[in-house]
Order: sequence, then structure tokens, then C-alpha cells
Amino acid sequence: MTITEPMNADQDIAGYFTPEEWAEALHDDILLDEVRSALSTISGSLSESVIELREEREWQIIFSTQAR
Repeated sequence: MTITEPMNADQDIAGYFTPEEWAEALHDDILLDEVRSALSTISGSLSESVIELREEREWQIIFSTQAR
């Protein structure tokens, strides 16, 4: 992934949540280390998943054109 412009979190995510959701989130006591720990148990990577999906689509196209 390449990020070409700096991210402004206030502009990028503010519209995704209601004011009530923001207020509730203030009371969340989830630590960054807990998030990292949970995410570390997920195997693979996003790029591997994208490559896998592309390969599946390629095979579907190959098989669909051979069936004609």
C-alpha cells in the first residue's frame, strides 16, 4: 500500500460515526496493545488475500472461456 497524502483523521472518519457513537467510544477502555495482540493472531496479509482473489478470478475466466 502506498499513501501519497497525509491523512487527516478528523476529516476522514468523522462522517462514519454518529455523535452518539463518538460519545460511547470515549468510554471504551481498549488499549492499543490489546488491538495489536488480537490482530497478530490473524494469519496472512491483505496483499496475500488480494493476490489469491485475483488468481481465483483468472482461473474462473480461463475455465469459462474454455467451456465455450
